[in-house]
Amino acid sequence: MPGQEMLLGAMIAAIAVVWSIGVATYWSVWNYFYSWSNRFRGVVGPRRLVRWWYWQNLGVFVMYAVAGAAAFAGILVSGFALLRDSPAALPLAWNAFAVALGVHFGLFTFEILTSILHVWRRLN
Repeated sequence: MPGQEMLLGAMIAAIAVVWSIGVATYWSVWNYFYSWSNRFRGVVGPRRLVRWWYWQNLGVFVMYAVAGAAAFAGILVSGFALLRDSPAALPLAWNAFAVALGVHFGLFTFEILTSILHVWRRLN
C-alpha cells in the first residue's frame, strides 16, 4: 500500500509523544498526591473524602500503567506492520493506535475534569 511506511511512522511517533506526555503528567500527579497525602499520614481512620481521594488516585495510577502498556503495544504492533510491510497488519496497527490514543485521551480528560472540580470546590 503506498504511503504505508509514512503512515505507520507517523503513528509510532504520535503514540511516543502522547506516551511521553503521559509520563510527565503521571510524574506531576504523583508529586501532587505525595505532597497532600503526607498531611494525612498520622490520621487514624481517614475521613470518607480522604479515603475517596486515595481510591481515586489508585485508579489513576493503575490507568497510567494501562495507558503505558497500550502505547507500548501500539508501538510494537505498528513497528511489526512496518517491518513486515504487510497491508494485512495495517488494521491491527490502526486499532492498537486508536486504543492507545483513546486510553490516554480518557485519562487526560479525567485529570483535567477532576482538577477543575477541585479548584471549583475551593472557590465556593
